[in-house]
Amino acid sequence: MKYFIDDGYVSLNHIGEELCGDKVEVVRKKEGTTIVLADGLGSGVKANILATLTSKLLCLMIANGADIEECISSVISTLPVCQVRKVAYSTFTVIHLDHEGKGYIFEFDNPPLIYIRDGKRLSLQREKRVIMDKTVYFSSIDALENDCIIFCSDGAPHAGIGKTMNLGWSMDDISNYVLANYSKDKSAMEIASLVGEACNSLYMNEPGDDTTIAALRIVKPVTVNLLVGPPMKEEDDFIVAEKFMNQEGIKIVCGGTTSKIMSKYLNKEIRPSLNYLSPDVPPIATIDGLDLVTEGVITLGKVLEVTQHYLDNKDVYNKSLKEKDGATLLANYILKRASHINLFVGTTLNPAHKDLPIDLSMKMKIVENLKKSLEDCGKIVTIQYH
Repeated sequence: MKYFIDDGYVSLNHIGEELCGDKVEVVRKKEGTTIVLADGLGSGVKANILATLTSKLLCLMIANGADIEECISSVISTLPVCQVRKVAYSTFTVIHLDHEGKGYIFEFDNPPLIYIRDGKRLSLQREKRVIMDKTVYFSSIDALENDCIIFCSDGAPHAGIGKTMNLGWSMDDISNYVLANYSKDKSAMEIASLVGEACNSLYMNEPGDDTTIAALRIVKPVTVNLLVGPPMKEEDDFIVAEKFMNQEGIKIVCGGTTSKIMSKYLNKEIRPSLNYLSPDVPPIATIDGLDLVTEGVITLGKVLEVTQHYLDNKDVYNKSLKEKDGATLLANYILKRASHINLFVGTTLNPAHKDLPIDLSMKMKIVENLKKSLEDCGKIVTIQYH
């Protein structure tokens, strides 16, 4: 795998609506990644149904190798007809990229996307095509590392109309705003939430239209290895430690007993930090040869909370993870830097927990929920139990 596609999106519901009329669908396969942002006609339940049908049909068909023009024809002819307006209508943006960075974009009536390369907006060649009397624009992509694509529903350029701005927030304005705040170490989710927060502000927290901002970044794959808890058999301590250290990538250890095992194996001392940066998270430590050493179950539980908050697409506010406590530092590694995450999970009851309301089932539940949340975030996660 040459490149990994980091993606993220946030959505604002039309004021007074429980459902968003926009929908983002992502399918990852060995051949590549397909992302569809669909915007259903109107708002509320009907718009949500139109957008959901469009995004799911397009995403699944394209990801499974169907011809793009046939996919679009099928979707246009499949959508239910609105009884009020007598039209079946959902705009969409389709992006498909393989692991070499090659792919294509199809845009139908959504605002034109923003393509960033080397900190500047890149102008893509857009070829006009007519499919079932609908005008669709096609662009081919040959992406490079750190390229970034931002695309949105029309609620973004409409932000502020009649409130804070006369004519809304144009795509040029959005592009300039992104470039002014862009850095290549920002994740796709951070970039999407950056624009989403600005849109919400222009709407004065009362969106007059469903608004979705999606982003993707083309990055090099990075593996994070996470060792959690001692193995079932004490005689396996060094076997697991050796297997863990032989992995390529970033190495993080969670848990006091686990840290002692790694300290003995590496013949390096544990240097605990005396800085309590958060009352909810125990302090970290350092061991030469490891990238991060944290406490175990309490820190992992907090990491799960941070991850679920980070994934909440209805929360458009700052997702930069700037805190320096152990949970946030760990979350930065697995959410913003990792493409692949290997979890090495010990299955013995930690003797350090004998007087605490913490048992093995609690740790296992946190690990399984964390795995699911990371996979929802697009990460490739494996678990090895010892």
